[in-house]
Amino acid sequence: MVIGKGHSGALVTRVERLTRYTVTKRILDKLARTVTDPYCSWQRGLNENTNGLLLHYWPKSTDFRLIHDEAVCSNLIQLNNRPRKVILYQT
Repeated sequence: MVIGKGHSGALVTRVERLTRYTVTKRILDKLARTVTDPYCSWQRGLNENTNGLLLHYWPKSTDFRLIHDEAVCSNLIQLNNRPRKVILYQT
């Protein structure tokens, strides 16, 4: 999860381990009924790395309540089409 400025909104990320395909959803709050995240961040290195890549599009000072879903989708397409060394520079 990437949390916005002043804990205002967040992005929830899921990354498929083999292909590195990423799915992201914008949420307005991080309450337990909205999202459940059973793992610790240090146990999900790939997911944390992907969150870092998302911070290239949206700095930590971003208020995710003001970001449109179309912008999330557009940047996610760019991220999923990015060649990755670990999968021999395929997308």
